[in-house]
Amino acid sequence: MCIRDSFISPEHGICNIKIVVSNMFDNPETVFDRTNKITEKMFTVKFAPPNQKVNEFRMPKRNLDKFKFLSEELKLSLPPLKFKETEHFIFYYFPGTQAEKDINVIAEEREKILNKIARMVNINFKGKIFVFFYPDAKSKRKITKHQGMGLSYSNTIVEIYNLRAKMDPNHEITHSVTALLGDPPALFDEGFATYNQKDHKFGNSHIDVIARKYKMKNMLWKIEDIFSFTDIGSPETKALIAYPEAASMVKYIIENYGMDKFLKLFKTLKRSDKPEQIEINKKEFKNITGRDIFTFEKEWRNYLDKIKIK
Repeated sequence: MCIRDSFISPEHGICNIKIVVSNMFDNPETVFDRTNKITEKMFTVKFAPPNQKVNEFRMPKRNLDKFKFLSEELKLSLPPLKFKETEHFIFYYFPGTQAEKDINVIAEEREKILNKIARMVNINFKGKIFVFFYPDAKSKRKITKHQGMGLSYSNTIVEIYNLRAKMDPNHEITHSVTALLGDPPALFDEGFATYNQKDHKFGNSHIDVIARKYKMKNMLWKIEDIFSFTDIGSPETKALIAYPEAASMVKYIIENYGMDKFLKLFKTLKRSDKPEQIEINKKEFKNITGRDIFTFEKEWRNYLDKIKIK
């Protein structure tokens, strides 16, 4: 018998623990077969952060009675998180990590970024954003079961933070702020978040330069494809192309049609993979910008031809 999974989903004020108990072979590399599953339970325990630390909560006895042999395993899975609260954020981090050393600088920087983005989109941002810092990919994956540098959902941001790996905070804060505006297709949502990254860069290069290079290689997505994406980041979307392409398109819209029209697009267009909604989005795009998506694409591609590559 083996404990397959016990973890905490990083969610402010709620501790989620999922336990899957199954018959397993001695080899830890054995692929999990759900037909061997004995039972599965999901426990949700609410607590009152930041007054109560995550690792101080106790699972109700009625639940532990069912899994007495798991008590020690569960104790080990609870991280000793510390916290810092500011006007718009509560930051969670491990003691002794780079995030703890930098927390005051982090807090000041992110308040400035949030205020800048809120002014940009004309939002009076209220409430809190909850940020969970993990010192490395291994600890983040072990606790959250998520692979990658970071993720955001609702008003929560999860990311890796150390001397060598730091996410651009502009991206995820943009998502948290603009979630109050609407839920447009990924071209506009992810495009705007990537556009807002420091110096309009994706990685170490400017978004227009990257898009220009992909255009020269005939690797850009066609407008009818990227316009219908509901997400950018999955392997199917070719993220290394789609992120800077979407960001460059957003930059072109803002600089040539105006921020007001971009924000109207953001509020009006709806994220959907349904053909009927995609057609509605195309019509709304033309109504707002005065151009259909193909005319826009032609304009933008002509703009890219003027971008100088060193």
